[in-house]
Amino acid sequence: MIPLFLLMVVFWQRAWCSGARWVAPAFLGGVLVGLPAIIFLHNTDLVGKISGAPLPDKLDILHRVRAGPGLAGIAESELEKLRAEGAPAFLIGSHYGITSLISFYHPGARAAIRAEPLAYFRSSERPLNQFFFWPGYAHRKGQNAVFLTHFTEDLPPPAHLAAEFESVEDLGTRDVLHNGRVTRTVRVFVCRNLR
Repeated sequence: MIPLFLLMVVFWQRAWCSGARWVAPAFLGGVLVGLPAIIFLHNTDLVGKISGAPLPDKLDILHRVRAGPGLAGIAESELEKLRAEGAPAFLIGSHYGITSLISFYHPGARAAIRAEPLAYFRSSERPLNQFFFWPGYAHRKGQNAVFLTHFTEDLPPPAHLAAEFESVEDLGTRDVLHNGRVTRTVRVFVCRNLR
């Protein structure tokens, strides 16, 4: 990006110094089109403030990311309940998106990322995403976990969890909110005693 930015400066400087008449209108047009686009793409809530109605989720490019703070809050509350039982506990996400949002927005997970991670992607035999190459949670034998997954419908707990833990309890669904709107619904499982 930096070399391309420097080449752009050299190009526009040469065009300006050569007296090209199209430079000023091109610059003005770029600013008039680009600046509002950048502002609205970085804060899509502005559309709702201006129009009075929030941007529909299908059009909001930040919809999935907005779930981060709420998701981290749900993970923390369930983790604290589990830790109150006395055994150490950690977090597992069923999807790389859930795991990465928790790793970024949960203060404990973000602080522990280099030492011993607090949030893990579910275990798998083959690479499903980049988390496959991160340390797994197999070394946490005897510990408990909170497993968070996307809510689709009432299904039994995932088979890999039942094989890895002595017991898996479905705690139901939780709505992740942003500005009073549901951004996603997650299903929460408590997994006890990693084998």
